[in-house]
Amino acid sequence: EITASKLRDFGFDDVRVDYVPVLLEDLQSREVVVRDATTGAPRYTCVLEEPNLINQTDYASALKPMNGYSGNGTATAPVVWVNYGRLEDYETVERLQPGVLRGRIAVARYGKIFRGNKAQLAERYGAAGIIIVNDPWLVGGGVNGTRPVFPNGPWATNLTVQRGSVYTGEGDPRTPFWPSEEGGPALLVAAGQVYDNDEMIGNALPRIPVQPMGYGDAAEVLQGLGGPLPMPAH
Repeated sequence: EITASKLRDFGFDDVRVDYVPVLLEDLQSREVVVRDATTGAPRYTCVLEEPNLINQTDYASALKPMNGYSGNGTATAPVVWVNYGRLEDYETVERLQPGVLRGRIAVARYGKIFRGNKAQLAERYGAAGIIIVNDPWLVGGGVNGTRPVFPNGPWATNLTVQRGSVYTGEGDPRTPFWPSEEGGPALLVAAGQVYDNDEMIGNALPRIPVQPMGYGDAAEVLQGLGGPLPMPAH
């Protein structure tokens, strides 16, 4: 309506606003808790928030760190590092420890491929969920913390989170091959229902929960992680 009003002010005499129904998420809650592997007691609760470093007045209304079109649900399981979450990374993990991803939570760093494909591959290999993290070497203060981070420089802080959709299709997921129109045909997605990949063409929507986080939280999640061989550094 604001845009329409401006156009009318500019002299356009035929301005119309069309409302197009599309599938969007209504974030209710998200939480990542690191638990002791032996006792199950909570050891660390991830922040999953970005501090208001420059006193922005509209900070409270900002989108919370999330990945759009994440699957709904809860996953409680050990984590498995999958590097960039590319096909070759999952193949490497599978070769080193066959079946290790099934029922576990994959942890991938941003970069190399689209975030939605990271989630898509995690689900294909049987993961119960995936965490996608910022890499301090690529976007943050560097491994030694010597690069200036925001607001003192351009690099990401330890709590900076990259948001974004993990939908791998195009347009409205409910209308994959036709326009979204008020009262028009659309695939049904019941409130609270996990997306039905038999209907969502090409497994474009993940069924597993996907959560992004900064490298500060990620360091706590990955603490103590071991394995037969380290993944490639870059």
